[in-house]
Amino acid sequence: MTPPPLIGLDLDNTLIDYETLFCTEAVRMGLFPAGVTAGKAAVRAHIQAHGQGDIDWQHLQTRVYGEVIDEAPLFAGAAAFVQAAQTAGIPLVIISHKSSHTHISPDGPNLRDAARCWLAAQPDLCGLVEREQVYFTDTRADKIALIRALGCTVFVDDLATVLDDPAFPPEVLAVHFAPGPAPPSQRAAVRCARWEQVTDTVFCTLPLACLREVCGKPLSWSDPVGGGRNNRLLPFSGPAGEVLLKVYPHRPERQTDSFEAERAALEFCQTVPALAGATPRLLGRGERCCLLERVEGVPALADRRSGDVAAMLAFVQTLWQVSHSQPQAQALGAAAEACRDAASVLAQVQQRLERLRPVAHPALQAFLHDQMDPAVQDACRRLQPRLTTDQPLPRALQTLSPADFGLHNALRRPDGRLVFLDFEYFGWDDPVKLVAETALHPGHALSAAERSAWLHGCLEFYRQRDEDFPARLAGLGPLFALRWALIALNEFLPRDVSRRQFAGALGHSPEALETRRLQQLETAQSLISAWEPAG
Repeated sequence: MTPPPLIGLDLDNTLIDYETLFCTEAVRMGLFPAGVTAGKAAVRAHIQAHGQGDIDWQHLQTRVYGEVIDEAPLFAGAAAFVQAAQTAGIPLVIISHKSSHTHISPDGPNLRDAARCWLAAQPDLCGLVEREQVYFTDTRADKIALIRALGCTVFVDDLATVLDDPAFPPEVLAVHFAPGPAPPSQRAAVRCARWEQVTDTVFCTLPLACLREVCGKPLSWSDPVGGGRNNRLLPFSGPAGEVLLKVYPHRPERQTDSFEAERAALEFCQTVPALAGATPRLLGRGERCCLLERVEGVPALADRRSGDVAAMLAFVQTLWQVSHSQPQAQALGAAAEACRDAASVLAQVQQRLERLRPVAHPALQAFLHDQMDPAVQDACRRLQPRLTTDQPLPRALQTLSPADFGLHNALRRPDGRLVFLDFEYFGWDDPVKLVAETALHPGHALSAAERSAWLHGCLEFYRQRDEDFPARLAGLGPLFALRWALIALNEFLPRDVSRRQFAGALGHSPEALETRRLQQLETAQSLISAWEPAG
């Protein structure tokens, strides 16, 4: 039987945040100039360069670790880590290399008792002290021996010297918590600057071996990046470069899997020279996560240029061409929520509408009753001939589609080229859906001139390959506008709220949720009649 996992945590500068307290207390003791904000390292450097140097520093440590320790806060994010461990049923222990007294003040405060009092005063640590899960050792060697003896499977420490010690058990997942400048651990699986990153390292299934192979050692969490609204983007760096780990939630309600769709899309694009430079490279994969090139560039929406629509047209036209010329394209699946006839588009509109009806929100229900229901009924009347006669579009007239396509999902490289992102809905579909939804997408809000250029460029290209394309686009365009209006209301659905929060794109407070819902309701109202024919 496999023994249960056990997470070990260091205490000082790992759970207890002394960074501000060292400066505050040094000012009180007259060891540091008032009115200057500095961290522990800067305070130590100043003290050791003035007065009694190391003696003053040791007196300051005695004060901070003993008499005024109660003023030190718990590191931000540490409580959430402890709660995650409890939720997962994983026990925790604290193992600290801390003597009872300092040699400079042998009759001074008992530092271990002070630490226990601090722990007892932290309600967010969920009674670790009462369960006798706190251990103190006299030496680093004793600390490492105890980590091994207790059977820790994970250990989090701020000191690289502990994790890199030759005696540190190699089977333990070593996590280096280093919120400030410090030499990185060569032994640790990864260096984390924040407790949220420690939580992801320990509780997300990260492909650490693959990350270290691609980035090199030592591996560190990198600067955070803006993410999507459905997935999490976790940045890592090492001597060999920077990468993004994209983590996908389970979405059992979907017939297509976003993780598998994006993996297959990027693998396919990398085989096509014309597409490879316009998509991020897939560098590896793990359990429900893809390891992606971290593209150097800025969001295209922050640097819009006159040639952007031409670049978008070139990308989708190339996709059509390789869809029908590359043999491996035929093995790819359908796009998420593919719409290959009028009836399937209408069915998706009606399904989304029915999911919103039980939601007890007066403004939402008024919108559905007063605006959406009449618009759907009108669309049904106008589309009745197609609803009864259309057959599913044959594969020969479909295209591989990125689906969620536009400048909102693009970065601009330093040389000006666009790199298109987010292929989690990728697959075969009617190009009408790609064209209409790109024109309508509120994420990039095309100007009237950009939308006109996009629609006319697509009409010119696709009508040469499918004579019914203009009529389908004109007929289905208004229905896709209704579909997008309903997509904008996803924040009213608990399942979608959870996905946004998983991705970090939505706060957890009721006020933040209500503000977002009202914003999305305004977006839906603008989309319901947003379709304009290409002419």
